[in-house]
Amino acid sequence: MALVWLSALPLFDVRRGHRFLAGAESLAPLLGRTIGPTSRQAQGFRRQLNLMRTALPLGIAMTMATLNLHMPRYFIHARLGENQLGIFSAMAYATVAMILVSDSLGHCAIPRMSRLYTGGRLAEFGSLLLRLLAAGGVLGLAGLAVAQVLGMRLLTLFYGREYAAHSRIFTVMILATAIHCVACMFTSAITSARCFRIQVPLYALVAGSNALACARWVPTNGLEGGAAAMVVAAVVHLVLGAAVVGCLLWAPAKRVVFPQKPQPCVNDWEGSL
Repeated sequence: MALVWLSALPLFDVRRGHRFLAGAESLAPLLGRTIGPTSRQAQGFRRQLNLMRTALPLGIAMTMATLNLHMPRYFIHARLGENQLGIFSAMAYATVAMILVSDSLGHCAIPRMSRLYTGGRLAEFGSLLLRLLAAGGVLGLAGLAVAQVLGMRLLTLFYGREYAAHSRIFTVMILATAIHCVACMFTSAITSARCFRIQVPLYALVAGSNALACARWVPTNGLEGGAAAMVVAAVVHLVLGAAVVGCLLWAPAKRVVFPQKPQPCVNDWEGSL
């Protein structure tokens, strides 16, 4: 996977980037000045470098988020063996649908929330965030209700009786996922406000709390301890995300970046779109 993603950089991304830079010369009359090839390349390099610096904290944060997602499995495999790991992983996979839906809702709202925040329209920003939180809460409660009522039957249908014996643990895992459905909306709001660096310590604390809970509970409580650690990590994520968003809304004057006159470069015109 790493090799494929690395190959996509020179084979696709860089080539497309050169096409965007080539369009700068055709837009030069509209921008009010002529951009020569040398200055165009220099501007493109600086902007790509700035983009890499901006995106680096997000890359680190997403790495920690992925580590947090798999944290209980590492401890279960080390302490309980592959059989118990297989049972836990199969039940955890059932939560992917909820996570995909909630994350997609939050990501789709990021461009609009970003325009509202940078434009200083904090009331509309908060209103949209509340709607996202409500959607995440409804999704989480619906999943929790299904797990509570039909969890044992669904596990028997899709996996077998051996898995159905762990229906209580499955319900706890769905509870953790329900909390995540709300917490990820706060993360989307943080991203829309261009607060990227704060997400690194945020996810570090989430993954750290997950690891501590797993180290404490998995050896003594088994799979139930791993599910409980997921709940702890989700609650930490929810609390920290709400705290960061609260700071963004409480003291917006120091954080809101109001729109400025765009620089005469094609990338700015594309970014504004």
